[in-house]
Amino acid sequence: MELNKKQQEVVSYIDGPLRVIAGPGSGKTRTIIAKIEYLIKVKKINPKKILVITFTNKAANEIIERIKNLLDIDNFNSVYTYHSFSFYFLRVEANNINLSKNYFILDGQDQKALIKKHFKNEDFIENNSIDLNDLITIFHKLRFGEEDKISNDKQFIHKVVKLFQKYQNYKKEISALDFDDLIIFCRDILFSNEKIRDKWKNKYEYIFVDEFQDIDPYQYQILKSLTDKNSKIMIVGDPDQNIYSWRGANINLIFDFEKDYQDIKTIILNTNYRSTKSILQIANNLISNNKKRISFDNVPFNKKDFKINLIIAKTREDEARRVINEIVRLNREENILLEEIAIIYRSNYVSKEYEIELINRGINYIVVGGFRFFERKEVKETLNFLRFLLLKDNYSLSLIINIPARGIGDKTFAKLEKEAIDQGKTIWKGLEEESISIPKKLKIFIEETKRTIKEINNIEDIKDFSRIIKKYLNNLDFFRYYKNFAEEKIKNIEALLELIGQQFKSKSELINDLYEFLKNCSLYSSTDTKTITNNLTLITVHAAKGLEFKIVFFVGFNENIIPSNKSIIDSKVEEERRIAYVGITRAKKYLYISYFNGYDFYRNPWKPSRFIYEFNYPFNLINSKKDEQEKFFKSEQNNFIKKGYSLDKSNLKEGDIVYHQTFGEGVVVRSDDIFATIAFNKKFGIKEILIEHQFLLKKN
Repeated sequence: MELNKKQQEVVSYIDGPLRVIAGPGSGKTRTIIAKIEYLIKVKKINPKKILVITFTNKAANEIIERIKNLLDIDNFNSVYTYHSFSFYFLRVEANNINLSKNYFILDGQDQKALIKKHFKNEDFIENNSIDLNDLITIFHKLRFGEEDKISNDKQFIHKVVKLFQKYQNYKKEISALDFDDLIIFCRDILFSNEKIRDKWKNKYEYIFVDEFQDIDPYQYQILKSLTDKNSKIMIVGDPDQNIYSWRGANINLIFDFEKDYQDIKTIILNTNYRSTKSILQIANNLISNNKKRISFDNVPFNKKDFKINLIIAKTREDEARRVINEIVRLNREENILLEEIAIIYRSNYVSKEYEIELINRGINYIVVGGFRFFERKEVKETLNFLRFLLLKDNYSLSLIINIPARGIGDKTFAKLEKEAIDQGKTIWKGLEEESISIPKKLKIFIEETKRTIKEINNIEDIKDFSRIIKKYLNNLDFFRYYKNFAEEKIKNIEALLELIGQQFKSKSELINDLYEFLKNCSLYSSTDTKTITNNLTLITVHAAKGLEFKIVFFVGFNENIIPSNKSIIDSKVEEERRIAYVGITRAKKYLYISYFNGYDFYRNPWKPSRFIYEFNYPFNLINSKKDEQEKFFKSEQNNFIKKGYSLDKSNLKEGDIVYHQTFGEGVVVRSDDIFATIAFNKKFGIKEILIEHQFLLKKN
């Protein structure tokens, strides 16, 4: 396919700094390759004078292979990720920076193996109280000075910093560098050594940087060290697709590019070769609500169009059932392969109902970029607590006695087991009756377990079971233990408890239903699809970035899921809008949006995401009557308008009473043109909220 006019303009512009804003599906990789070809073939630039930096090894290898095939050359290898470039830089400069020639690189697996082996007697490692992936993420934050983003638990921070320092010292002893070291060492050397910096500035004549919206300040500093204000640098990115702020990506860098480089030219690639007109219409409508962006609309190249479908379900389970029914229909009636379909969601915990439905129906699927729901550590540990409360056996107790860490090692457990066996009892029976020696560290565990077993035995309302279990886990510090790592893990636990609460038919059948549920969970986690090729894809938006599918089901499109509850509280709705935008634009032909009604774990009603209204689109309602279209929009929007309140917030001032759908009623403490500081009840405290927030109402 020939390049369009804008792409040709990108290719031919070589006079100075160039910022390319490339919308989704706009052929940016093809344009980058065409520009490299133009420089080598037409402008006779030595391939070694061109540097290309991408974000993934896959993208780097694709560019290298396509250039080699296109130009029939073997000496074009200067395409790197930031990590591989830093590795190359350190290898070249090893003699000049007192770096051991024998240093080696630790990848993620190496890091985990090293930590597990060398620090096996440390608190976190000895008792398996932390997932090693989580620990490495924490180490990354500490390495880049982001201690404040880890946890509010000072005791936890103190312990983890101590372990991190030992890890850093041990790496030095064995001449090892991890991926974070590569970036930091490269940046520090370029900053501090003028001679080396000048040498590398002269090494490359043309520098291309892909996915610039995802760059972090350290990576940008490396880039700045390789260039001058008028260097021939081309950055390619799309601020509307910036969804990695939690990983350090700074959206301001693409906006502020002109502050560091002179006379920059900006070209927008907005012809979309992937999606249909309707998909781009709702994507454009949605993202236009963001204030922090470079404004443009995506324009479809394809003339064919298909209406976007909306699925409204009664519950989470009903949503999964309806979505899978539609997938089965597409597979049977339209001969669409499962591998051409993706179920996309904002957060991993949304996958639970879909996995259960797919397993029960024998449909092959893969979870991309993560574990299946019932294989996730926090889910398995919650199930182990349930298993123990049900069986009270020694094996179940061994799985949970040290979660979170209580200092009960293998020797102590073996001693307890021997005493109990000598008395012809289980360990729990011995602890309960105080007939075996009880370590002080188990006192709270024993008291809470006794209380919980009694509550379960005396339960009046079957709906209280999940809350009893949550209280038990909370009193054992299980939630605080996971809160130190990621909010997502707490969401997974709550999603499991919500599911558990739906299993019981009656009080008399509670124990039998629980047995059955635990057996089914074992079945769900043991299902294997590794040898199957035609799989349905289950994937988060973040993992789906850069991918495309013929058909996309964007599920769990609910308020407090997308946008997430945390983002609403922290006034980060613009990034959530970008996440929705990225998810939508993965679809090539058909797009389905779905949400569910019902109540969450705390018995709050689930509502559709505010973004559905921002789409401003006449959806085709699946499994609904035709006249429900207008009824849906009118009734649902009216649900957000509380009697006696108004959406008109002009002249909002101190002392005004407002209502927020999540936080309830509050009083304005302070207000400017954009934000209002509002005091809500004790549970939510004081929040700073955008005045134009769609679901913030002012009392009449």
